[in-house]
Amino acid sequence: MHDPMRRSCVVLRTLLPLTIAVFLLLPGCMAPAENALVFNPYASVNWDAVMLHKANLHTHTTQSDGSLEPAEVIDEYHQRGYTILALTDHNRNTWPWQEYGRDPAALGMLAISGNELSRHHHTGALFCEHETDETDHDAALREVAALDGVAILYHPGRYWQPAEDAPNEVPAEVVATYTGLLSRHELVPGIEFINQGNRYPHDRLLWDALLSEMMPGRPVHGFADDDMHGIGHLGRDWTVFPLPELTEEAVRKAMLSGAFYASSVSTHPAEDRSVEGTPVIICVTHDEQAGTLSVSATVAGEPLGDAGYRWIADGEVLHVGPTLQYRDDERIGNYVRLEALGTGGTAFTNAFGFEER
Repeated sequence: MHDPMRRSCVVLRTLLPLTIAVFLLLPGCMAPAENALVFNPYASVNWDAVMLHKANLHTHTTQSDGSLEPAEVIDEYHQRGYTILALTDHNRNTWPWQEYGRDPAALGMLAISGNELSRHHHTGALFCEHETDETDHDAALREVAALDGVAILYHPGRYWQPAEDAPNEVPAEVVATYTGLLSRHELVPGIEFINQGNRYPHDRLLWDALLSEMMPGRPVHGFADDDMHGIGHLGRDWTVFPLPELTEEAVRKAMLSGAFYASSVSTHPAEDRSVEGTPVIICVTHDEQAGTLSVSATVAGEPLGDAGYRWIADGEVLHVGPTLQYRDDERIGNYVRLEALGTGGTAFTNAFGFEER
């Protein structure tokens, strides 16, 4: 005779794995999803082998509506330690510098050819000698791309405003306009979210809204520029490129990949603003095994205190401190970015992209 108890045990051993498998597949019974970092703009940066280059990519002279001659503009930026400069007069290529008595190589600077296309949404057309009468924005961007140029959407805040009853929100139609534009044009890596002393502060809302909508598949990088028209505009908002060599190819590659960060003193009260008090980001590290992102920064040569690091997700502060544990944080959506607050200014990383797995 067969032992009934033994037969029951055999059946149980057979059915148990199947039962567990079915149970795990039921809604709400699966293992919790984890956040995976799928886009790191600084993945290719060897921080031990780069130099930090200070740049302004939106600059006017007397060749359009600026008050300083091209040579004066170049000299002023050179004296302040800038090594990358684009003269972007309206609808005009102020180029090459030698025509205005300045040799970038002799100054140890990289001159980027460009201009501000101004017959539609103002846009920086860089790395190309392009002047056009085109009034259609999409058509003008296609012209820039055909010349292998790179474009930046300048001061979007000039073209939109938050609603009075929702001052911290970006209207859906505004988000749709910019997501459509960015989706159509690969060589538009991002927007100028700080312009001329932070005169359009709502553009930071727009940047976060675009990141929430488009990351991680289509990164949107953030630039800060003086939009310099006179000496009073100079040196407040800039972009930093960590480069192994100062070449046009290296800067162009960094702009497209997001391997740079933006800085501004304009985020602080006027009496506190200082370039020296603005954090300098010296390292970004990712530990995939531990599920951490870490940023190191200094202020006036000293380490930035832990309270100076603010991780932002969906426009809100997610974590304070130099290291973010991202793996199991349910508050992380599809991106995070970091703001490093110093005594006189702020540095902003580009966004890191995430997916749930």
